[in-house]
Amino acid sequence: MAPSMNHETEIAFPTPPTTYAASGLTVLSAAARAVSEDVRCFLHLAFDQKEDDSSRRFVVSAVYYGRVLIQQTFTSFYNITPVPAGLTDRLERTRVELVNMDARLCELEASIPHWILSWPQLQAGDLVPTAGPYQLLHQLMLERIEVATTLATVGEKTMMRLLRKRALFALPDAVRQSGSPPDPDGRPTMVFVSLYQFDDTSSPCLLLGANETNWGCLTGVSTVTKTARDVRLADYIPIAWPAYNKLRESDEERRAALKPEAVTQLLWDARRQAANDLRGDEAFLGGTNEMGLAFRPLSWSANKPCFLCFSMMGYRDVMGWSTKDQDKYMALFD
Repeated sequence: MAPSMNHETEIAFPTPPTTYAASGLTVLSAAARAVSEDVRCFLHLAFDQKEDDSSRRFVVSAVYYGRVLIQQTFTSFYNITPVPAGLTDRLERTRVELVNMDARLCELEASIPHWILSWPQLQAGDLVPTAGPYQLLHQLMLERIEVATTLATVGEKTMMRLLRKRALFALPDAVRQSGSPPDPDGRPTMVFVSLYQFDDTSSPCLLLGANETNWGCLTGVSTVTKTARDVRLADYIPIAWPAYNKLRESDEERRAALKPEAVTQLLWDARRQAANDLRGDEAFLGGTNEMGLAFRPLSWSANKPCFLCFSMMGYRDVMGWSTKDQDKYMALFD
């Protein structure tokens, strides 16, 4: 049985910036635009028509990100110093993005009067989701897919490949996004989809994970979202640490045995050997049939597994990466 995810945590408020950074306004503009896009997609796909745990989490998360993490951080800029010369226009553009985001949130509120959920006001002591709206939106999309039927029709590898460019989601053009996201924009920089079956009696499902959301210079916001993610993974982290430590130990031992002038290929080989060391250890997290694939928002282009995923989970190759291509990515930890 997989460890459970902690879906909620007590609300936290970001500490205000200590300096007036122009880059902070850029991040807030991009993050406000991201929340607007996620809410627009949620409404366009009619997720507001059915109230369940997943849709409720998205709504609360969108309000939390929009009106607390983004809006309150923007407001705190006024309490630092007068706007430095040359930033007046940028400040105004950021304000426009926040107004547009707020209008989209009002549209969301107006669409769910039939829900039992009361529109979140988000005060101290309230519970909020441990994941951001982008992650929760795409988990909703995955839950809509008829996994068993798709598997019977096209098979495991083809189904996973169809997640590229979000083809399996069958998104209408109105909400289809492409290209690279602005960096940072309060969204994760990598997501991971795994095909999972909890036990022999359950149906297979698609689970979504994501790395930390990227807030750039807004460290006060980053601290809040990182802490929430740690809460989400609190049951999983104690299980993952032994595997991580074993892998690190094997990796360091294998590379230490190489001569200083060792060529790159030997370093890659050492890492593969470290991965094999872990797979024979009781700390190994995978089994024999795990299948998963990493994607980069917004394009959802497939990404080779990093050294940690390749080694700790042992996911089967979905895309048919060449050994050379995978080896090049073995140098990365994310």
